[in-house]
Amino acid sequence: MGFGGMGDVVAQRVTRVDLKGMARLLNLDAFRLRVEAVATAGAHPEVQEFLEAWQCADQGRDD
Repeated sequence: MGFGGMGDVVAQRVTRVDLKGMARLLNLDAFRLRVEAVATAGAHPEVQEFLEAWQCADQGRDD
């Protein structure tokens, strides 16, 4: 039955974006343009994941 009767437990990574926190550190408009350019190239799937999390934050969702 696994650990403590809970069955198998697997960690899941969740990518979230805190726009207020980032805004204190950098120019969000300039940074987003660069993130979008890198995501478009498709060579780094983690950048696409980050951009999707950013889009969720823009829409007020916390997926």
